[in-house]
Amino acid sequence: MAYVLEMPGSHDGDVGLWARSRIGAGGSRIVVVTGGPERPRSWGVSVWSADGALLLATESQEMAEGLFRPTGLRAGVAGFRLRHSGRSVWYAYEDARALQTVHHPPGFEQFIALDSGGLLGFGRLPVWFEGTDAPEARAIVHGRPVDKGWEPDTIGFLDIRHRSWYIELPADPSQPHIRLEAVGVPQPFADHDLAQIDSDAGSVLVVRRNSAPGTAELIELLAAGDTAWHRRLVLEVMPLTAERAEEVIKAEFTRRETDGASYLARPEARLVIKEAIYVPRHLPSVSRMVLTASREVWLRTPREEDGMVVWYSIPRGDEDSESRRVLLPATFQLQDAYGDRVWGFSTSDDGTRTTVGLLLVSPSG
Repeated sequence: MAYVLEMPGSHDGDVGLWARSRIGAGGSRIVVVTGGPERPRSWGVSVWSADGALLLATESQEMAEGLFRPTGLRAGVAGFRLRHSGRSVWYAYEDARALQTVHHPPGFEQFIALDSGGLLGFGRLPVWFEGTDAPEARAIVHGRPVDKGWEPDTIGFLDIRHRSWYIELPADPSQPHIRLEAVGVPQPFADHDLAQIDSDAGSVLVVRRNSAPGTAELIELLAAGDTAWHRRLVLEVMPLTAERAEEVIKAEFTRRETDGASYLARPEARLVIKEAIYVPRHLPSVSRMVLTASREVWLRTPREEDGMVVWYSIPRGDEDSESRRVLLPATFQLQDAYGDRVWGFSTSDDGTRTTVGLLLVSPSG
């Protein structure tokens, strides 16, 4: 069984590539944020019941005129929180009025205001022209409230090797006026740490996936720096053949050429980019991580079976029980889960994305 949320004011429920969705209020509210980069100050929010009834639909000019499209969404008991550039704002479910605004400290990224009054976030990544060597670690930072501001405290580090990064290309003799050219390097086999902040628990969940083949380490850090939970999972090992790697890299080059990447016409540029792509012997054990309203960690694996993607869900804090293996459609992008239902975006053959809720059933029906 599936519920389809028809977005107000849009065609066939299309929510675009930049949409976000979260579950709140004990599973009784689904919040969907829409909007794209082409109009960063124009975005919308809708709130739905668990059975797919529209409860609220509003636009950015009615909520927080002038703020750019949100880059983060959390749903709580009485309202939802949107992270805008430099601030987080709590809104009420019933009328989307602003309840609280928290301004973030400068020099850091992706900060989320905690219910405890502090902040959690990550150190700012340097931009490409600060150097061609990609950094290997990124700080996890707790912002403690002090008089007239915040005091940052580093509580851990993320391994960010092999993530997508910018590199400098060799000079183009035909364009001597361009002194420096840099492009983002695709990393289709990236195995850097994944991390997501839980504002309700006041913690950050880290998934380390670059140790032994087929393994994933789950580490939950509290804002004070203590480890609240640690678990090591052994999943399927999926070898990466040279032929498969070459096929994926070739497809990436083809996509960029289709998008008009003129630098790919130069063999030396193609060689530099290809040499910068990380190619391991095994695929990363996990390709995506989602913290859900059901207090679980959902892990997407690279394995597919008959058009279905293999996911695993693990209760937070559990150290012994067997993880649950769940099959979800390859066209479905999981956003949240609660009880026996998962919510996310489904993509049709023509590229239309729709908000959908799926009811989980046992293999026996």
